[in-house]
Amino acid sequence: MKSDQGVPPESIVRAANSRGFTVSDAQLHRWRSQGLIPRPKVHGLGRGRGAASVYPVRTDQQVVALCELLAEDRRLDLAALALFFQGYPVSVELLKSILMAAADQWETTTSNMVDDTGLTPKGLDLLDKMVFGRLKSSPIARARGRLRKSGFETFIRMLIFVAAGEKPDFLKETDGDAAEPDILKKGLGIETALRTWIKADDNELRSSIGSLATHFNQVALHATLQEVDEDALNVCKAELLIVWQTVMDLKACFRALDEKDALGLGGLPDIDFTRSSTLVPMMLLVWIHLKTMPEVAENIPEVIASATKVSSLRNLLESHPKLVKPVKAALGLMGA
Repeated sequence: MKSDQGVPPESIVRAANSRGFTVSDAQLHRWRSQGLIPRPKVHGLGRGRGAASVYPVRTDQQVVALCELLAEDRRLDLAALALFFQGYPVSVELLKSILMAAADQWETTTSNMVDDTGLTPKGLDLLDKMVFGRLKSSPIARARGRLRKSGFETFIRMLIFVAAGEKPDFLKETDGDAAEPDILKKGLGIETALRTWIKADDNELRSSIGSLATHFNQVALHATLQEVDEDALNVCKAELLIVWQTVMDLKACFRALDEKDALGLGGLPDIDFTRSSTLVPMMLLVWIHLKTMPEVAENIPEVIASATKVSSLRNLLESHPKLVKPVKAALGLMGA
């Protein structure tokens, strides 16, 4: 029986069983020990009557949600983050350990790819696989389609440097090849965006890429995560959900206006943060760390403030397709 004071274990078990999931007291104990569900409170039943455990309100719903997530993907870390984005309480220690693991994986994947002389054998091997191999990442595959072989090789070389926390070669050369910023724009698919809604010249683009390259490394990521507490995590979650939905709404608007590349947003993946996804740990980690950059932090309130307007524009374009042509003309996209 549920009450305002909480939910007893037997009610949680029955709720899960009624949805076709087998859950036991022992399983509840494992999940709460792992931080996937909150711990119960123990209260006495009176003299000689022992004690009873009562879980916080909505724990039965959280257990059902957890069972549904694990039925699709057995990875507990992904389920924990999905529960967190669904609004359920998850151990802060568990969340931080998942994000730390993502930071470690980043370092493991990118370490020793670059040294003082350029790409190492490990970096060159990755470059070769990206240029000649079968690509799992559709945005990278589309970039390869937009660029010639030599241009794509230069583009991937840049990405490897950035992922390794190093400035790409051409950023270190003040008189570097002028074609390389153009390759970067084409590889990222932001050429139209730079002509329409992103205001950045080559120098600003170089500066942004250089800042990102040097800002992301294992030491910096770990230092950021050490400072994150429960309140900060909840703020980051709320902001990321709003900002990403705004980006997806923009993507939908721009796809209607410019089917070819959605004005530079076409390559961004659709992510449901409330479901198990291998992209979510890194997305949350990157967002938490990006917020430490003043140039990012100062723009977050502006993006959040525009969220409702962008959503309304998306609904308007999708419900009234005849408006697409005049909006396109107003933005100067006719014949672009």
